[in-house]
Amino acid sequence: MKIFYKLTLIFIFIALLPSLSIGYLSFKRGESIIADNIKEHLVGEADSLLGLIDRVIYSKQQDIIFLSENSALKNEKSDLEEIKNELLKFKNKEPDYVSLSFFNMDRVRLVDTENLDIGVKHNMVPYWEDALLGKISAGRDIRVAEELKISIIYFAAPVYNETGKPIGVVVARYNPKKIDELINSFKIQKEEKEESEIILITNENDIIVSTDPYHEGKILEKKIFDLSAVQQAREGKNGMIEEYYIPQKKNALISFVKEKGFHDFIGNSWILITVSNKEKAFAPIISFGNQIIIFSIFILFISVITGLFYGKTISKSIEKLTGVAQKIAAGDIKQRAVIESKDEMGYLANVFNQMIEKIGKDQQELKEVEEKLEIRVKERTLELGTLKDNLEKIVAEKTEGLQKNVTELERFKSLTVGRELKMLDLKKEIAELEKRSAEEQQIKNKE
Repeated sequence: MKIFYKLTLIFIFIALLPSLSIGYLSFKRGESIIADNIKEHLVGEADSLLGLIDRVIYSKQQDIIFLSENSALKNEKSDLEEIKNELLKFKNKEPDYVSLSFFNMDRVRLVDTENLDIGVKHNMVPYWEDALLGKISAGRDIRVAEELKISIIYFAAPVYNETGKPIGVVVARYNPKKIDELINSFKIQKEEKEESEIILITNENDIIVSTDPYHEGKILEKKIFDLSAVQQAREGKNGMIEEYYIPQKKNALISFVKEKGFHDFIGNSWILITVSNKEKAFAPIISFGNQIIIFSIFILFISVITGLFYGKTISKSIEKLTGVAQKIAAGDIKQRAVIESKDEMGYLANVFNQMIEKIGKDQQELKEVEEKLEIRVKERTLELGTLKDNLEKIVAEKTEGLQKNVTELERFKSLTVGRELKMLDLKKEIAELEKRSAEEQQIKNKE
């Protein structure tokens, strides 16, 4: 692989690695922050909506307290028509009520603005339990009214005479349609941003209001299906979880809040849940992720362009240096690298040129030393030749003299050896003569 491609890949890698790392970490951090914001937003909206509902219930609680303080109702001498007129007068001001009734302490209905079941003894229901204990009942009793066949939220308060004796109970039937309108209005505002369903349930999981078409015709007739969100809300927690939602047949984001009441209205442990489309709710995260991808593509493009530019620039400089180095290696020491950039490559070229100049100077000095040495060698060789000739002459003369001496010594040796041989022969002859003489003497003596 050419150096150009290698450098380009290195530049791209160096540029992309921190960019992608920062992008990934930013996405994960942003995803976490956005998810927390979405959770806070959805839970906050649910809590805000339930707060508005509690304000409505609180206002109706105040209405029933106000009615229980009406002088006509507190006066045992008031006739039933007078009481009815007071109730009608109030109902005309507050058309949200379906009907208003006044009962005696035996649960017999004495007056009703709609003339429903007059003189009929009422069953023992939750609001009667509260009233007989001297409590204000505000929404604890919510059911389909047997006489009206519609969903009703009941409000009831005991009525006391001037001496403080309970003489009856005033009851208001409130149509939760108004709460339904409040919730639907809230949903319409939300749908501009996200798709969601809102469900309000009682402490016994009965559905009071639901914007989900799945619950149409099932209000207060069917309990909400098991949801972990509802269970957690029962435990007093507010939050949001991802959970399988049966009507949509897929996972959804379910936020849940438990009723907290308002002022002296302590609440009825109602729970509000909102079911949000996961994809739409997390659209900001997807959008943020797309922005990160676009940013990464942009960084990749810039990295490629930058890598190509710097890769080409540096590889071109390296190729110049390589070409100069090859010519110098071939013996052309006068070559110089020409790189005009003021970066590291320019500095490298200057150092390279300085190195070549130093090598040139060293070679010139070496050549001069070689020439001087060659002259000295020739002079010394000439001196040695002359000395050799002189030595050869002396050796020849000495050799000639020695040769003469050797010849004389050999001649002398020959003469000396001849004499010695003659002496030996004479000695042998003398010895033989002496021996013969001795033998002859012995013979004579014997004779």
